[in-house]
Amino acid sequence: MYAPRDEVRRALLWLHGGGFMAGDLDMLEAHVVSAELAARAEALVVSVDYRLAVGGTRYPVPVDDAHAAWRWLAGTGRPPSGPVGLGGASAGAALALSTAIRLRDQDEPRPDALLLAYPFVHFPTPALDDRTAAGMRDLPALLRFTTESIEHMVRNYVGRLTDLPAAALPGAANLDGLPATGIVLAEYDDLRPSGDLLARQLEESGVPGRRYLAAGMTHGHLNRTPSLKEVDRVERGGDAVGHRVVPRASAGDSGQRPLAAMAPASGGLRATGPASSDPGEGWSLKE
Repeated sequence: MYAPRDEVRRALLWLHGGGFMAGDLDMLEAHVVSAELAARAEALVVSVDYRLAVGGTRYPVPVDDAHAAWRWLAGTGRPPSGPVGLGGASAGAALALSTAIRLRDQDEPRPDALLLAYPFVHFPTPALDDRTAAGMRDLPALLRFTTESIEHMVRNYVGRLTDLPAAALPGAANLDGLPATGIVLAEYDDLRPSGDLLARQLEESGVPGRRYLAAGMTHGHLNRTPSLKEVDRVERGGDAVGHRVVPRASAGDSGQRPLAAMAPASGGLRATGPASSDPGEGWSLKE
């Protein structure tokens, strides 16, 4: 858990990416992003150590963990006042969206906003447009997602490629009634069409939101530090998601702090997952 040193008025639950099968609290997309968002938005940010789809663990266990962490934050862990958002990157964005849909359907306390970075929420993934495909042609294989690698992620996460639960890859779910959503996309990303389609689906469903394209970036660019200009720009907020995701600190603010903020408080705490799959059970804070 990351928090500014002054009074906390807003909060965000954040879920790292990793194809549902990799990633941890120490990766930059978890640790540094949470710390930056906490500092820049003067917010409490909880980075979630959800169980990965390894060793036979599959959907819906990671969503159960995100749900449990949300229940904790919306209950005992919630700051006394102000908005509370839910977000994540890549597979973590899918988990955030799946959790928001579950909260809506179960009539539980919902996030005030969603923040989704380069979301992977559709299968099959829509095709790249011709211009983007041409621009990505010379990228190294390690920076690309092939049909085979995408199928592997889905099969590993859900256990199959057919008859997928709508909430597993939640671009297939009913999106009505979700909170305002900010979507950050990477320009050169085989999964970018999923985020583009999601933005259109949300608009069609009447969900307010904003979309920001990180110029020249590949998938997972938040695993770089803010010394990279586009990462700093995204974490500043600016036009990326605006006040809808994490509201500006005050009317007199410079306009550069809607999303996040600074280094973690000394000995920052992270939420660690439950031993069981029962949402709300067994959550704790970890140094």
